[in-house]
Amino acid sequence: MARDGHALSTTRITALACGYHRTFAMLAAHAPVLTIDTTTRPSGPAG
Repeated sequence: MARDGHALSTTRITALACGYHRTFAMLAAHAPVLTIDTTTRPSGPAG
């Protein structure tokens, strides 16, 4: 599969996603965190 630019490795993407998750998990212990499930929204632009 050809790409038109540089992409991060899956290892790096996984590390970033895990860091994001840990950050919000720690915040949730001290402040309300709103989680919105976007997986049930039909595809397409918002509006």
